[in-house]
Amino acid sequence: MHRRLPIELTEYGYETNPPNPLRGIPLPRQAAYLDQAQYLVWQDPRVGSLAQFLLLDAAPDRACPRGSPGYWSTFQTGLVFRDGVHKPSYDAYRLPIFVPDPVAIAETSTLVRGMLRPAPNGSTQHA
Repeated sequence: MHRRLPIELTEYGYETNPPNPLRGIPLPRQAAYLDQAQYLVWQDPRVGSLAQFLLLDAAPDRACPRGSPGYWSTFQTGLVFRDGVHKPSYDAYRLPIFVPDPVAIAETSTLVRGMLRPAPNGSTQHA
């Protein structure tokens, strides 16, 4: 007998350029990819959770020469730069919206998938 065990995606993220000039994707693409990933996870009943890795970019490895691959060997997958400035992915993560088939045809329905994150206790949330 085969058991289907749940999948927990615990360290999911996309490296961005900036701040890493040697590898990574552009900032707007990180936001779009995260929204799409959350949609794909929502579709798969085997996946129980998806956790963003990291929230804040890791500091470069200062033991290596500045600008070298070793210097950038840490993770710049955060939603926030080291200086506290939010990346575009910060707002996309707070309110993920994804349209799987963005081509609209008259008189047909279009799926728009969105998700609200929990609001602080006692506050009002509008969508």
